[in-house]
Amino acid sequence: MKEIILTDEGYWNLDKIPYKNIEEQIAQKDSYSKIQCIKIDERKFYKKYFDGNIEDFDEKIEWYNSILLAYILKQINLNHARYFLAVEKGKKFLVSPSFLKEGERLVLGDEILGEDFWNSKENIGIDEKLEKMEEYLHNKGASAEEIQKVKLEHLKQIFAVKFLGAKNFHSGNWGIIENEDREFVRVCPFMDYESACVKYENEEIDDDGWENCVQDGENGLDEFIKYYQNFPGFKKFIEEAYQNFNVYKALRDSYDETHCKIDTDCVYYYYDFFEQRMKCLGDILDSCKQRETKGEEEK
Repeated sequence: MKEIILTDEGYWNLDKIPYKNIEEQIAQKDSYSKIQCIKIDERKFYKKYFDGNIEDFDEKIEWYNSILLAYILKQINLNHARYFLAVEKGKKFLVSPSFLKEGERLVLGDEILGEDFWNSKENIGIDEKLEKMEEYLHNKGASAEEIQKVKLEHLKQIFAVKFLGAKNFHSGNWGIIENEDREFVRVCPFMDYESACVKYENEEIDDDGWENCVQDGENGLDEFIKYYQNFPGFKKFIEEAYQNFNVYKALRDSYDETHCKIDTDCVYYYYDFFEQRMKCLGDILDSCKQRETKGEEEK
């Protein structure tokens, strides 16, 4: 692909980058009709209008999240979609390389859970989602090992939601990918994560809680980790994420690779936000270890 032309701020300048529009249905969901599919030098991208006002600080954080959080998700080893900041005719857009290969289709959580299920439920917890995913994948001929990997990957994504304070992890923003024969291929990458990094007075993150809660409706990071820590591979993932996380490196890498300049006030906000989140995560892991030690002593 030819070199991308950037603005002084490091945004893709779509006024100077030749591209062509193509017709494609991304998924069976009305909101995805607002996303435009384009090709730049035969590579497929999705172009989404960013309707936020970056004069508002919270919406400016959302704008920069689209760049920075990709590097944080990379640090914690979570497969994710990529986004680039772009401008065209004075308007702001997010441009994302397609993660679908030829003939593949995106199957969203709405379709996996099923219309009848939604019509019969007032709410849904994580366990129920995992059960419906297993049922769907089993009917598609997925192996027990594949199903277990999908469930683990979904728990990893929910961890990212709760750690980052993401506000958009509903059933239209997670799913799986199938081939043209409707056979399971892989888990959909973590996507649409720009609505995140919101601080609350009690320092707890509220993230579409009714859809991502554990037993008794609890939806905090603490309850979530303690409830699923014994799921095979999950605790190891969290411990490695804690060890590998470095917001300073993520900020440096994001600039080195994208040349996007994040405003100084936002940089300091990220320092403060992730200092709090890492302290919270460290305290949770310490508590888990203390409980394990106590349990071993009682045996």
